[in-house]
Amino acid sequence: MKRKMLLGWMLLLLALPFSALGSGQKITSWQQLESYLIDRAQMRDTDFSFTFDTALNLHKKPDETAALMQQSGMNSFQWQYSAGHIRVFNIEYSHEFAVCRSRGEVRDYLARCAQAQRGDFSLFLGKELYKEMKANQFSALQALESEVRMVSRSLSYSDQTCAVYYSNAAYEAEARLCTSLAQVMEELKAGAERMQDPIHLFCSKGIYRNLVANDTALLYEMVSALGGGSYSYTLNESGGRITLSNIRYMAGHKILHAYRTGDYSGLAQREYDTLVFAVNALNQGNMPSDLLGAEKWIHDYLCDRITYTVDPYSEEDDCAVGALLSGRANCDGYADAFYLMGSLVGMEIRCQSGDALRTDGDEGHMWNLIRLNDQWYMVDVTWNDTDGQEPSHIWYNLGADFARYSHFWQQLEGLEPMAEKTENGYRPYPIYRCYSFEDLKNITAEWKAFSADRADIFYGYGADLYADTDRTYEVMRKGGVRGSIRSVWYDRPGFVHFYGLSY
Repeated sequence: MKRKMLLGWMLLLLALPFSALGSGQKITSWQQLESYLIDRAQMRDTDFSFTFDTALNLHKKPDETAALMQQSGMNSFQWQYSAGHIRVFNIEYSHEFAVCRSRGEVRDYLARCAQAQRGDFSLFLGKELYKEMKANQFSALQALESEVRMVSRSLSYSDQTCAVYYSNAAYEAEARLCTSLAQVMEELKAGAERMQDPIHLFCSKGIYRNLVANDTALLYEMVSALGGGSYSYTLNESGGRITLSNIRYMAGHKILHAYRTGDYSGLAQREYDTLVFAVNALNQGNMPSDLLGAEKWIHDYLCDRITYTVDPYSEEDDCAVGALLSGRANCDGYADAFYLMGSLVGMEIRCQSGDALRTDGDEGHMWNLIRLNDQWYMVDVTWNDTDGQEPSHIWYNLGADFARYSHFWQQLEGLEPMAEKTENGYRPYPIYRCYSFEDLKNITAEWKAFSADRADIFYGYGADLYADTDRTYEVMRKGGVRGSIRSVWYDRPGFVHFYGLSY
């Protein structure tokens, strides 16, 4: 939409004798007139005069003449004409004026406006540059706006004056241009810690393409890892800008932020009730004071508290609210509740989304990572919940060496990776790899030495243990296991859990 020119000028033909106007300068071309007006504007002259070649017919082209004056930065003025002479007076200039004739000059001008946090201003352009900037819905101009971290504005323009008029421009001065995924993660993490909404990302071309590929799948993974749920987004490819808005942070993240800041105004009543419930449970549960003991207590409490459910009509099942207040949750709710309760007592926990093995195929899943001794280990409370029986600790404090048998995730730059090796000292009972009956013989001897009553074995796909369970039990009995051997077998991902062992 074109903006109407707001010109306070009057054309008074033959109003005054030119002898009263001064000598002036003779203008012989429109190009010379444009240069002359720019010179006067740069000097901030408020009253000047000039003569012109009558062949130019300036007095018969008042709109074109006025447009050149406005393009020179003269917001309002009056003028008088007399026989080839013009006087311009009572001139008021725009606050900051420049006629930009290159992209570099436009960027410098926008940068000055950004530094001054100017919301309303005018940008005047040379004719050729104006055509270039206007093409493709001002995409080239949007790219320059992103470079100065302009995040929103209203825009109008005038083809006649080659001017672009900004209003309500807003900037994110502290934002930086992200040239790596690690930097994007740092920006998202800083925004999530402040519960920021919206979050503006300014990205190099390669990073932008990476983030928006496959319906922004990678961006979703990064936001989810930091406690973000659903969100809307707008994309500006020419400027490499991604704006996340209407961000629905996970309830556990919101609740923890309110607890740490002491500001509960952003919590819904059910979210506040969830915080009270979690704090009371932690205070009244005789929880051990050491980290590993407290982790196991929270893990087992959640397994006892929550019943797994998938309810497409309940958003509470997706978060800690349903898990703690109603005792119903899907994997997202289990993970969010473990994140909240563990974080409340000082543990470092984050959520991890990805895929997981099932007998009927792979499916989307969410679990947790916990930091132990400066490394991250996997905890899957959902899979360890045994429907009313004693909680399992199969998928508990696993390193990537065992976790990747059954869980699949994308390592995100900017987040520390999971520990490569599982440490049995962090688990209630040991876990082993076993590729042959000879391996099983050695493992059984170790169990006996430590009198382990439970143990987990990953035997791999199609290994002999699953194909010949009778021989498996025979090797274990020869190794000193007494009584009946109780076990749970999983053909995918090639795993067996032994329990109730005696020697």
